[in-house]
Amino acid sequence: QHQDHDESLEELIADGAYAKPLTEENFESFLFATERQMVDFFAPWCKFCQRLAPVWELFAREAFNEGLPVGIGTVDCTVQRALC
Repeated sequence: QHQDHDESLEELIADGAYAKPLTEENFESFLFATERQMVDFFAPWCKFCQRLAPVWELFAREAFNEGLPVGIGTVDCTVQRALC
């Protein structure tokens, strides 16, 4: 059973303010910007990736709010093929 949140998961992913979209241009600097990194490599058409997306954004927001020394990012593998 899902917990209640301030925002719906759909609203949270639409905002997308916490998980950083990564590209070939910013990926390396992202890796060195924080002590630890967690990256969601996804394909927009993937049903399981679609289900993870709002949860990943919630995770990124919680990590930010807690001040955890971790960078949370996302890579769209249909666009950033070289990273995947």
